[in-house]
Amino acid sequence: MMTILQSMFALFILIQLVCCSRDESIAIPEPLAIPDAPPAAGDDAGGVIPDETSTPPEEPIAPVETDSTPPDELILPTGPLKSFFSEPHEALGDLVSFYNRDSGLWPEGFKTSAFAITALSDYMSRTQTLEFTWMLDTTFRKNTFAKESVEDNAAWGLAWLSAYDVTKEMRYINAAKTIAEQINTSAWDETCGGGLYARQDKMAKSAAANLLFIKLNLALFQRLPDQKSYLDRALRTWTWLEGSSLMSPAHQMKGSLAAGSCVAAEDALNTQTQGLSIGALASLFKATNEKIYADQAKLFVQSSLSEFKNADNLLIEKSKSACAPCQKEEPLFKGLFIQNLYQWNELEKSAGLTYFININAQSVWKTAKGAGGLIGYNWQSAFDASDATRQVSGVLLLNTQILKPLERNYALGGDTRTSATCSSNEAAAKAYDGSASTKWCGAMTSGVNHLSVDLGTARMVKSVRILHAGAGAESRTLNTKDFELQISSNGNDFTDLSSIRGNQSSMTYHKVSGTGRYVRLRFTNAGMDNMGRIYEIAVE
Repeated sequence: MMTILQSMFALFILIQLVCCSRDESIAIPEPLAIPDAPPAAGDDAGGVIPDETSTPPEEPIAPVETDSTPPDELILPTGPLKSFFSEPHEALGDLVSFYNRDSGLWPEGFKTSAFAITALSDYMSRTQTLEFTWMLDTTFRKNTFAKESVEDNAAWGLAWLSAYDVTKEMRYINAAKTIAEQINTSAWDETCGGGLYARQDKMAKSAAANLLFIKLNLALFQRLPDQKSYLDRALRTWTWLEGSSLMSPAHQMKGSLAAGSCVAAEDALNTQTQGLSIGALASLFKATNEKIYADQAKLFVQSSLSEFKNADNLLIEKSKSACAPCQKEEPLFKGLFIQNLYQWNELEKSAGLTYFININAQSVWKTAKGAGGLIGYNWQSAFDASDATRQVSGVLLLNTQILKPLERNYALGGDTRTSATCSSNEAAAKAYDGSASTKWCGAMTSGVNHLSVDLGTARMVKSVRILHAGAGAESRTLNTKDFELQISSNGNDFTDLSSIRGNQSSMTYHKVSGTGRYVRLRFTNAGMDNMGRIYEIAVE
């Protein structure tokens, strides 16, 4: 009897070993069949989004769970949140001041320009304004977006989707689709089991390129939910990342692996790659509602903040205490981390993460700010230098503190008066037309100049927002320095609402309180050449 039972038990163990043993290899499917990419969209792109005629996509790939030990639980403090008013607007205005109207780009390069367009579009989406759409159009018309860097191309795809969200112009979403198709067909192969190359030279496969590609495809899927191939590509790419040597059991994403060895380089961790991992997982969870992605996102957040949060709960770049020297794109990294952490927290709704983002914004403005709205590299220490890359990073952070759209602009299209104009193309009406592509210009007369608008009826005025020279992509040295905001019931007798001295910001936003029909900007110290330049005035 014991012999029979022993035999049956041995057979049961054998069946368990055969049926339930874990296969350590990860099967990566062939790339999806994608039709030839459509031609790049131009200014006349529009109409209905064409139907896709690709072969039916493969079923989504089940994500692979990692055999990792979760990091110790990270307890984030909470506390009262600071309310921001003018700060995000000042930072955005100074970002515009770096823009080159001739090239349609920012001087620090292609990747910085892509995230600058994203930050600019995010600002317009949050404020529900359209003053900077001219920059989206200029950049789109003057540039092509098929570059050597797959990471840069994917970043541009996301930038054009953010532009589409603001304008609803089909040329932008079509451009994003074209970029996604081009990356899929030219940068993915089965070397190292799959994955996208970092560049067209196909020497290495990078985490950032693959993570941005995931985000691009899921952003397209969010806007085109009937086109499931975008979701399938994202799932395929995440599965490859999970099974590659790029992702560690500690939920840290390394930078790149060589195509020859398929072994990840021992690069120093950075906030960009960790942030993009969090953002990709947030997008996967939002698209699929599968808990495994939320669980992984939480682990990446814990791992990242354990590495990159200092004792004061401020975000730092652990590998560099100063950006001298550093690669031109490195100052972007912390802003990208916050952008993706914020996207995750829109789903997680963690009070600790909300507070963490808020106190970093506080530190930037209190500690790391230079003249006007310029922002330095280290958010926890004194301002070091200004450039577009540092500024994009700061704007991505400060945008998160814009919690509601701006109020109605009562000055839009109103009748105007001015004491002087530089030319007929720079009349007073240009400061109230809703676009920062046009401006009013006026020479000083006897040390004074003024610009006023008729609101149409008496109104209680609570705030005034002014776009100075820098917010029109001119030099910040031309910003209006000393001025008064005034109000009147009859258009002749004005009283002061606010008096500003020594302004250096390209966009200023002023809390005021007064009732009247006419609002006037009176200034006594214009820009460096003694000419007043105002791109837009909004009266709320």
